Amino acid sequence: MQSVDPSFDGNADLIEQPMSMMAPGCEQQYGNQAEQEKLNCIGSQPDPRSPGYGYLCWGDGGIHAGAGLDKGKETDVIGANVSLGRWGEEGSERWGIKGSGGLVGFKTDQSDSPVNAEGQVAQTVFEASAGEDGATLGVGATAVGGGLTFGHAAGGGTEVRGGVSINSGIGVRAHWGDKDKNGHPEVGFGADVGFFSGDLKSEDPGPGPRR
Repeated sequence: MQSVDPSFDGNADLIEQPMSMMAPGCEQQYGNQAEQEKLNCIGSQPDPRSPGYGYLCWGDGGIHAGAGLDKGKETDVIGANVSLGRWGEEGSERWGIKGSGGLVGFKTDQSDSPVNAEGQVAQTVFEASAGEDGATLGVGATAVGGGLTFGHAAGGGTEVRGGVSINSGIGVRAHWGDKDKNGHPEVGFGADVGFFSGDLKSEDPGPGPRR
């Protein structure tokens, strides 16, 4: 596969790349560089001057694909993405299948903010996964939805999330990850039932020093 110039300006329609310069959505699919280098990707690189993306990545850990107008850390605009196999950063890797698609979705994750927000417009999601930070099983379609998360479980606090939406679907979640990697996992549960969605997490106060 060809290497990709980091100064890629969005003018090329198609790139072939090793894992060192992955297509959007394939970023951080795996937790360490050794496994990342086994991932092959074909796709378009996102650029503010050239909206739009499309990627297909495959490797020992599975297949990941998607296309849309914009996909960032906190937003997804007119896009569809699917993963089959393994994904996630080190400490939060998951195994299973997941997919999403729709018009607009966003979710903030600011560690210095006491409140974070999320919203969806015409979104469809499904996921069946388990791994280092929890497990998820659910499927749903949302016309319009939104939610708020208060607090942060990482660092010894409690995190409460609640949301409402015009939707159909059902889902359950279990949380046991260690986001701040201090040796005390954040544990909790969540569920989607009818128009309501909620999660509760709190850091395990068990014995032993925090790293």
